[in-house]
Amino acid sequence: MERCALLTGKRFESLPQTAERAVEKQRVKEEQQRRAKILAAEEAERRSKAEAERTRVAKLELAQRQEAEERRQRELVRKRKIADAHEREMAPVRMKNRRSFAVIIGNRNYSGRVPTVDFAHNDADAMKQFIVNKLGYREGNIFDLRDAGVNAISALLGNEKSHKGTLFNALRKGQSDVIVYYSGHGVPGLEDERPYLLPVDGDPNSAEITGYSVDTMYANLAMLPARSVTVFLDACFSGESEKGMLVSSASGISVNPKMPSSKGQMIVITAAQGNQLASWDPKARHGLFTKHLLDALNGEADSRKYGNSDGKVSLSEIQNYLDDEMTYQARATWKRQQNAYVRGSGSTILSTVFRVP
Repeated sequence: MERCALLTGKRFESLPQTAERAVEKQRVKEEQQRRAKILAAEEAERRSKAEAERTRVAKLELAQRQEAEERRQRELVRKRKIADAHEREMAPVRMKNRRSFAVIIGNRNYSGRVPTVDFAHNDADAMKQFIVNKLGYREGNIFDLRDAGVNAISALLGNEKSHKGTLFNALRKGQSDVIVYYSGHGVPGLEDERPYLLPVDGDPNSAEITGYSVDTMYANLAMLPARSVTVFLDACFSGESEKGMLVSSASGISVNPKMPSSKGQMIVITAAQGNQLASWDPKARHGLFTKHLLDALNGEADSRKYGNSDGKVSLSEIQNYLDDEMTYQARATWKRQQNAYVRGSGSTILSTVFRVP
């Protein structure tokens, strides 16, 4: 037997060895099956957790969308309430001012070597928006002039020969309030030392000939058959500007307009007094005066610091605000003195403050 095994090259295993190998093989198979079951269970658990996470995220996103939609709907309701409340407040204001008129002049681009007034158009736009949206004036009742020449201003406001310009003819006697707003250069007359608005085609050194006299403007406005007249001038009459001197030999000239006596109310607020310079606010891109005037009219002047918080902005409250805020900003930013000129009854109400419900 042993000789036959050697001849064939085969080795015969004993029965115990064969059985042991079979057991080991079975053990390995069972181990593989066990591991496969574990891996399958782990994969099933992973998939279950992933599905649970997807479900959780989906529910969370749905809840967030629902919450965002609810917030949007609440905001729409809030805005509708505000709009309705504003409309209720504005309805009588629009009715009161349905026959009121405004003149807005924004002179930015001048001829010749006269420097631009960079923010004059911005000022005019902002004032027009305030007059329409807060005072309820009809847009058709606003004379809006940009880069106006002397003829355009005279045709609208009249001149020294006649006060009956386009504005005069548009008014209904005793039924119209009038607002006149100007942003642009002002200059002093070198001969008469009187204040002039500088039209875009005017010569700063010949204000008496090519300018529009502020004295004449006030005299003509006093003759309007209006309930009231309010004038806002974002200009100074020192002969200087933010970009340098406008007129030669203007240093030391201090001019103040002649205010006419009038049976009606005339309110006048100007950006500066005497030989002071009217400053700009480059960040706001407005004249410093216009920026603070609009803040005041929109309610800042009625706060406890400057007024009585009764929802009505009076002339005295506006003066308090300008004397504090505008004058401080001119000093802090530009290191110059700038005081608004204010004329009129301090108790006169110039705007009302809309309170958000």
